[in-house]
Amino acid sequence: MHCHRNSDKFAPVAVDGKLHVGMSRQEVITALGPPSKSDGAQMVYSHAGKLKNGFDETAWLILRFREDKLVAMRGGKTTN
Repeated sequence: MHCHRNSDKFAPVAVDGKLHVGMSRQEVITALGPPSKSDGAQMVYSHAGKLKNGFDETAWLILRFREDKLVAMRGGKTTN
């Protein structure tokens, strides 16, 4: 039997080169700093502030863990 090398399409998804699925909770904290909120299997990073052009910006990132490993990431940003 001959096994082919996995395609790059199965490579881990990374966010800004800092986060990827499979990281431990401590690795995430080391990369991003302490979360805004942490509750069981979920950590939340959020930010609200003014941009240089006067617009308001709100950004958030929700990370879900299973057995201390990052399994899901969701985020968004609004500007008004």
